[in-house]
Amino acid sequence: MTQEGAVLGTASYMAPEQAAGHIRDLGPACDIYALGAILYECRPAPAVPGRHWTQTIEQVLHDEPAPRRGYARRAT
Repeated sequence: MTQEGAVLGTASYMAPEQAAGHIRDLGPACDIYALGAILYECRPAPAVPGRHWTQTIEQVLHDEPAPRRGYARRAT
C-alpha cells in the first residue's frame, strides 16, 4: 500500500517537480516531460542514466538530460 506523501512513478520519467514531491505544481507539463523521456528511450542511452532509483531522482532534480547530439544509432 502507498502512504500519503509518497513519491509515485518511474524515476526516469519524472519531471523535477514530481520528483521533488511538489504536488501542487503537477500538470500537463509533467506529461510532456515524460513524453520527452520516452522519446529519449529511442536512442542508445537514457536521458537520465542513474544506476539506482535515488541516484536517478537526484539527477532529475539537479542535472540537465544528456545531450541528444553525439549519439549515433547503432546498426542492428
